[in-house]
Amino acid sequence: MKTYFSDLVGSIVVNELSMTYYKGVEAYNNFQSTKATFPAVFLSMPIEAKFQVRQSGLIEITFIAEMIFANLAALDASSDDHLLIQDTMFEKSLEFVAKFANEDSVRSIGTGTKALTFENAFDANISGVTLHLEFMSSVARAVC
Repeated sequence: MKTYFSDLVGSIVVNELSMTYYKGVEAYNNFQSTKATFPAVFLSMPIEAKFQVRQSGLIEITFIAEMIFANLAALDASSDDHLLIQDTMFEKSLEFVAKFANEDSVRSIGTGTKALTFENAFDANISGVTLHLEFMSSVARAVC
């Protein structure tokens, strides 16, 4: 049975990080308007894929995804409050990457994986981390 990346992400986020999981355009609109339940992780769709044909004749696939790890701050939150949320979400993103890397369908995490913190996104007191996740699938395909 094929495992979809978005389902794998959702499983880790909900079952192991105890956060709410959102994906897709409609969820993004709710995420922006604070109709989301926080803390939350949003997976941007679609997911980019890069292909490399090896001399062996196999095609290796590297996927690139954007994820947001965020929490809602109080309306009167100080910069220190936002920094605490950013630190917490950064730790959650690291925990996610570690768990994701141990999945059977993931061969490796790419060197292009990086995180960027943000404060008061969408003017809605949402702070956290954007994770640029690069990973290689454990499934290589043969060139026909």
